[in-house]
Parts: sequence; C-alpha cells; structure tokens
Amino acid sequence: MQDAATTPATILVTADSSALSPGLYTGNVTLTNLDAVSLDVPVVLIVPGASSSSGLTVSAQSLSFATQSGAGAPTAHTLTVLGTGSAAVSFTASASSSGGWLSVTPAAGVTPATLTVAANQAGLAPGNYTGTISITPSDGTAVTVQVSFAVSAQTSIAVSPASLDFAYQSGSGAAVAPGQVTVTANGGNASSTGNWLSVTPTSGSTSSTATLTVSVNPAGLIASMQPYLGSITVAGASGTLGSQTVDISLTIAVPLPTIAAMLNSASYADGPVSPGEIVAIFGSGLGPAAGAMLTLDSTGKVATSIGGVTVSFGGHPAPLIYASDTQINAVVQYELAGSASPFVAVRFAGQVSNEPALTLASSAPAIFTQTSNGRGSGAILNGDATLNTQANPAARGSVIQVFMTGEGTTSPGEATGAVTAVNLTGVGPLTPAPQLPVSVLIGGQPAQTTWVGEAPGCVAGVLQVNAAVPASVGAGAVSITVRVGNVVSQGGVTVWVN
Repeated sequence: MQDAATTPATILVTADSSALSPGLYTGNVTLTNLDAVSLDVPVVLIVPGASSSSGLTVSAQSLSFATQSGAGAPTAHTLTVLGTGSAAVSFTASASSSGGWLSVTPAAGVTPATLTVAANQAGLAPGNYTGTISITPSDGTAVTVQVSFAVSAQTSIAVSPASLDFAYQSGSGAAVAPGQVTVTANGGNASSTGNWLSVTPTSGSTSSTATLTVSVNPAGLIASMQPYLGSITVAGASGTLGSQTVDISLTIAVPLPTIAAMLNSASYADGPVSPGEIVAIFGSGLGPAAGAMLTLDSTGKVATSIGGVTVSFGGHPAPLIYASDTQINAVVQYELAGSASPFVAVRFAGQVSNEPALTLASSAPAIFTQTSNGRGSGAILNGDATLNTQANPAARGSVIQVFMTGEGTTSPGEATGAVTAVNLTGVGPLTPAPQLPVSVLIGGQPAQTTWVGEAPGCVAGVLQVNAAVPASVGAGAVSITVRVGNVVSQGGVTVWVN
C-alpha cells in the first residue's frame, strides 16, 4: 500500500515473523516525493534461532540428512550465523560425529555469516547417526546445533521370473497370451528389444511390488527351428539402484505338414503317377505362407529345396517348382520307375508329413490349360508361336505346339531336375523324346505329329507335341487329346480353329 504524508513526518515500520524460520531477512521501504524522486530504506529482520549469552544467533537448532547406502552424498544444508547486537562477532565452527561423516565450512568467520554443513555416508553401514555443529564466539559460550543422519539400506531393482517363454503356431491366427513380470523396487523404467516384443507400463513407482505385462506379436515373423530372442530391461529410477534383465524367447512352430491330395499338375486329376510327371500336392502346413518359387542349384538343375521345403518320392528328394503352405508343385524323379512301394512325404521346418502311398504308371499324360484347372483352352501355341485363343485361332492344316506332362521315361534318358537343352550336334534327336508312342486327336480326328520331345528351356517332364490341325475339322473350340502309350490325356481341353 502507498500512503501520502507531508514532511517532516514519522513512519512506523513493522515486521511479522510468526511464519518465518530462524534466519536473516532483508527488505526495502521506498519513499517517493511529489516529483517522483524515490529513496529506498533497507530493512533487516533477524529471526532468532539457537543462541548463546554471548550474542550469537543461529538459523536452526537442528539439521537432518537421509540417503541410501551406496548412493551419492545428500544435499548440504546451510546455517546463518548472526550477532544479536550491532557489533560483529568473531566465531569458530567445528563438527563432531562418530566416523567423521559430518563437516562444516568455513571453520571461522565474523557475523553475519553462512556456514555449509555436509554429510557423507562413505564407509557407514545402514543405520541412524547423530552429530553436532558447535559455533563458538570469540568471547562466550558455544551454540550447538544437533545433526541427525539416516542411512538406509540400498534399494535395488528385483524382478521375477528371470525369463519368459512364448510359443505360437504359425497360421493359427490366435493371439499369444501375455506374460507377467513382478518388479520389487521404489521405482523403475522398463524397456524391450525387438519390434515383436513390448512391455507395459514402461515406468512406475512402488514401495512394494508392481506387475509388468509382457506381450509378443508374431505378425510378420516366419516359422523357424530357432526361437526369436529378446529381453526386457528394468532399470532403477528415483533413487532405486541397479537394473535387471528378463530374457524373452518366442518359438514359432508350424502345424504338422499334412498331405490331403496329390494330382497331376496339368489335369488336376487324381490317379497313378509316371516318372518325370509334374504333380501338385495339396494340404496344410506344407510350406511358407508367402510361397517360394523355383530356383536352380549350383549344377544348373532345379533345386530340391525351396522355402525350407523338401519333397521326397520313395525317400529321394524331388525338384520343386513352387512351395507354399497349401500347395507344392514337384517333379516325380525318373529314378522312381520300377520302385516297388513308393510313397510321398513333405518336410518343412523340421517336421515331416504323413506319407501316402503312390501308384506308378508308365505314363499319365495331361495337357496344361490356360486356366490352370485342367479344362478349357489348352496351353497351345499357333505356328507363329503366338498363344492360341478365340481371337487368335489356328488355321486348318497349320502346326500347333501342345505342352503337357506325364509322358514317362525318355530316350535318351533325361536327368531328374535338368533344364532341357537343344541338341545341336546333328546326331540324335533335338531333345529327348518319350519312349512310348505318342498320337494326337483334334476334333476327334487323327492329327499328324510333326515333332515330339521335351520342351526346350523347361524342366525335364514338360513335353512338347507339334501336330498339324486336320483340314476337315470344324471351326471354333474343338477338342484335343494326346495319347502316350495306352493312356489318353484328360477330356475337356480345346484348341481354337478357324
């Protein structure tokens, strides 16, 4: 508040120390005349604390410290030392404690002065300690300040259990139940490794125990013989020391591979299989969900393992064209000819499927179709090597190229998994040909075969048959079949003729 008065005048200045701790306080009274000229009058207030008859006043009668064993030294306290009169008083200051944990600086001074009191728990066992600060005037009795020091046992992070193991079956779609970790501490921060691993909450404070929820997300992870490894680290905070690590493992297993059917990959028909035939195996848990495509091995042959999948016929690995969790396309080995009791088995991620028995035949011919379902327009090229379609039919009398599988053994013999090459030596056929005779019917009429052999550039087991379209067949989508030995390819396949 600003009050107005005329000079000369007397101003009463009062102070209320009822809410103040012992110590030295300063302030100002500002006087301003009508010309706006101000004068500051300093005010000093002394709130007595511990004192002696010699005229010393100390801002506190007692001090206390607290810390943990092994932690840093606690924050120092300060003491204000004043003289009760107008004259300065010289004094000395000293600390007394068992074990020398208490100190005061400076060791001497003149009022008014500030002393720094520090405690250091180095070498102290957990417990409660007392000491004193003595401030002695040059002429008089010392003022004693009592000091207490509580040293508590070190608080460290403790976790239980030390590890968690999770398991997930690939393709099940089921969520993995979370795990729990109990933390005993006065505070902590939790962090995880691996983008498939998470922990909540990531920080907290408790005087007893807390529970962390650990979750795993297998999305995007593939099945493996080895588990995925991660960890949760819980580190102390807010005075809690140390850190603990919880090891996490996630095992992703695949369902047991199960073969439900094995069909000719061209006709999608069930029945006996022939050496060299390309087959389609259907089932569940057969391979990777994303699917794996044909690759060549170091010898230039079609690899017998892709995407972690192998297929065996009669115990021998087969070349693989495609492998996924529901379908595998493989080539039956030529070496299977004459086998007494052949069977098929799929191995994936360390697990082996059921082993259905096979029935062997010398041939099982089937024409590939454009719809890949064994029906409709065949996988046929016109004489100019363009695809035979309704908009691009073959002319009567022209030669078409028909692609198929299931022709059986060849002469000369093809190597299983080989990519068919053209023989340019001039001696022998351009490519190996079926040992069994081959004939073609187009529109129900015999068609002249102009060339029969393994399709150049394709895996051994893909047969190419070149045949002339009879001049007397009708126009449109007409039927086509190929006989190899005594077995005729599937019905329902057509070739477009104009």
